[in-house]
Amino acid sequence: MFKNKKWLMSLILLGGVLAFLSMEFGWIYTEVGRQPWVIQGNLLTEAGVTMASGVEIILFLFVILYFFLGSICSVTLIRLFSRYTPEQEMEQLGIS
Repeated sequence: MFKNKKWLMSLILLGGVLAFLSMEFGWIYTEVGRQPWVIQGNLLTEAGVTMASGVEIILFLFVILYFFLGSICSVTLIRLFSRYTPEQEMEQLGIS
C-alpha cells in the first residue's frame, strides 16, 4: 500500500527530527522556567540549591531504576528483532 512512497518516507524522517527538536526545546523551556532568578542574575546559582538531605539516595535510586528499565527494553527489542526480522514480516504481509 505505501510501497515506494517518497513523500511518506520524507514525512516520517521529518517527524523524527521534529520530535527530537520538540524534546530539546521543551527541556530548555522547563529549565529556564525553573530558575528565572538565577538566569536574570538576581540570585547566585549556589543560593538556589536545595539543602535537603537524602538527595543522593533519590538520585541513586533513579539511576538504578532507569538502568533497569533500559536494560529490560534493550533485551526485549533485541529478542524481538532477532526472532522476527523485517524480511520475515514483509514476507508474511506479502510485500516482498
